[in-house]
Amino acid sequence: MSYLRIFIFLVIFSFFIKVKASNSYETFVNTKKWTEIEELGFWLFADKRLSGNNKISCMNCHQPSRGWSDGREKAIGFKGEILALRTPTIIGLELQEEFGHSFFWDGRVGDLYSQALMPIVNPNEMNQNLDELIIELSDMEMYKNKFHKAFGTEVISLDRIAQAIVAFERTLKSPSRNLKEEAIVKNENVVEFLNSTSNLLPSMNYVNIGHVSDGKKLFNKHCGICHQSSTNLSDGNFHDIGLVTEDIGRAKVFESNKKDFSYRLNQFKHKTPTLWGVAQRAGPYMHNGSKKSLRDVLEHYNNGGSFKTKNDRKKRLNTLSPLIRKLNLTNEELDVLEQFITEEFHMDFEAYPLPDFLQEI
Repeated sequence: MSYLRIFIFLVIFSFFIKVKASNSYETFVNTKKWTEIEELGFWLFADKRLSGNNKISCMNCHQPSRGWSDGREKAIGFKGEILALRTPTIIGLELQEEFGHSFFWDGRVGDLYSQALMPIVNPNEMNQNLDELIIELSDMEMYKNKFHKAFGTEVISLDRIAQAIVAFERTLKSPSRNLKEEAIVKNENVVEFLNSTSNLLPSMNYVNIGHVSDGKKLFNKHCGICHQSSTNLSDGNFHDIGLVTEDIGRAKVFESNKKDFSYRLNQFKHKTPTLWGVAQRAGPYMHNGSKKSLRDVLEHYNNGGSFKTKNDRKKRLNTLSPLIRKLNLTNEELDVLEQFITEEFHMDFEAYPLPDFLQEI
């Protein structure tokens, strides 16, 4: 009799948990105010059916509570294999697209649409056959109904899958301000003059920011060239920042012709990542996960790179960014800079609950 009671308790408890999870998801969706296509995109992003073995979803690597990365030194791919690079965050992809940035550490694609499908078909990442994926999703009434709500018909195609994923990714906005709408100046006389002529520049709002903190001064001087505040805290460019790495970076895009100057010029260059939520995402950092903490990153730049010998540095002089040089910042200045980055680019991250049908796979 006691076993029967335990069994009944477990059944009731399991039912209660499912109902609670379902209610949690519905409440969450209501707060997000997603459109039908955005919610469909989230389903696809979180669905393990998008991988060849039904064991990996996009959200395995891009975890919401970890700042849309995974907290690992390097990503884990198909069959549990460790990949070559760390998982980049996908915060602010829409703004990157708006400013014409390309995507991935090596910039191999230039638009969000192409970006959405590439990890799915990549044999080292999700290793999914796209024709088989369409068949699998088309056999599910839930997906056919959702595609109908999102697109007007229940036809499931690669184009619509990509559109939906991109629509969801665009909801992951960074707090970046549009500096075209807010120009910040320090001189009170300039502020007064510009405001008096605001009828000539009606779209501009000039404000006096007063004292500029030491942290901001240090950031603007040493970091702001690449991590630009108006473009998702990234210049969208590719730089050799002096890391000890075997990954040739953007040169992979030109690998088909190794005699070409572009191949040599782009070796060891990787895309500038955004800094939004960088401290809250926690380490490891850099494209190869070689820096365990934010302080390690700052010390890397302060030391003018992570080369062990002068000869190692000489080997990279053709590609090394001219900005990579000893900064000679004191420990106190590094403290101030680290605190500024931690507080100025703070983001809070939350878990994203899943609908029932995605919890069961």
